[in-house]
Amino acid sequence: MRQNKYKFIYLLTGLLFLTPARAAIILILPLILFIINRYIPLEYNKSVVRTFIAIVIVSGIYNMIAGNTSTPYYLLSLWLVTPTVFLLFSNPKRYIPQISLDDFIGKTLWILYAIDLIGLYYRLKEGGQDEFGTGYGRHYEYVHGLAIINVLYALYFLNSVLKRKRTWKSLVKLFITIAAFALCDYGLGYIILFVSLIIWLLAKKQFKYVFFIALLIAGGAFMLTLDTFEYERENIYNARNNQGDARKVIMFLNTRNVESESFTIPLVGTGPGSYNSRALVLILSKNSPLYAFFDGQYPPYYYKYIYPLWNERFVSQDDYTDGTRNQPFSSAIALAIEYGLILFLIVAYFWIKEIRKYNQEGKQDEVADYLNMINIFMLVACCFHEWAICTEFFYFLIISTIGKNTLMIKEENAHEIQK
Repeated sequence: MRQNKYKFIYLLTGLLFLTPARAAIILILPLILFIINRYIPLEYNKSVVRTFIAIVIVSGIYNMIAGNTSTPYYLLSLWLVTPTVFLLFSNPKRYIPQISLDDFIGKTLWILYAIDLIGLYYRLKEGGQDEFGTGYGRHYEYVHGLAIINVLYALYFLNSVLKRKRTWKSLVKLFITIAAFALCDYGLGYIILFVSLIIWLLAKKQFKYVFFIALLIAGGAFMLTLDTFEYERENIYNARNNQGDARKVIMFLNTRNVESESFTIPLVGTGPGSYNSRALVLILSKNSPLYAFFDGQYPPYYYKYIYPLWNERFVSQDDYTDGTRNQPFSSAIALAIEYGLILFLIVAYFWIKEIRKYNQEGKQDEVADYLNMINIFMLVACCFHEWAICTEFFYFLIISTIGKNTLMIKEENAHEIQK
């Protein structure tokens, strides 16, 4: 009976995060964190939490007085960022024996299959690349968000194939999720996954993996020569020869200019929700009900550095300026600019520290190695794009929390065997 309750929770989680219902989830993240804490009691990294709270208070007060941000942006940003930071840097206080990573992946996988199958039907029917995300819903990045989800599952089955017996079931599931990822046509996602796998292999520090690294690089170079990637080759050529039109590149280059605007920006940032974070987009999007309510007021640093990159004339100059890969978004940049370099460095330090721990434990344990894989992948993804404040990232955090619980179960079982 108790086990059936958790199966229901797994299915409900999948239905909420892998379907159009996720559009409402983003606005109730604190409630989701509360529910997670109800079933898996959590303890938080005090160093990160205390620094986060201190900087949020100081940054909010100072930047609202200075006119760099306003109450709506500040409050919405905290509403979205706080549960994300807390869950990212948390661990179960005690393990819950009924909750395991294998069970969660196994139950929710069928929902993902259904969503991918719906997408395949609409893509074949309508012929558009974006139609593959129809079953997933058009909220935020739409089909590219579905690509992120498929990678999280694909890495699980890749890990299963590498660490366990190479059963035909694992190989088939790996193929299906990789194929679904490819059908999402997420060009930037190919790069993120490629870079993540290279980092993961290099972190192994074992000579036998050099062959796989060389194979990945050679495979990537070969793929770029195929007709399928003609559009990507054209993008690379155009971005190299017309750097003034590369919006994402300009966003990264502008970071130095923003930081030099005032000595306070490296310390406390420009204020939560004031530059290019998800909270700001939720308010400024003309399709959002919040836009009319808050009159679409532009924070000064956003208006000076980011808004020109969304200018319609600028964007329409060339075809290669479209798409997620060239949008002026980055979770890393948003954190560094809006909250300051102090919090950015602390978050980066503790997240990388966590990844290194998984890398060490992953030499003997497949769950730890899977957590190593997906944390590297999401860290790289957050550098390239704004993924930290979205349902895909929170779903990754849920998987990570369940994975941590599973590690604790395995450790306890190992102690029992030793006794």
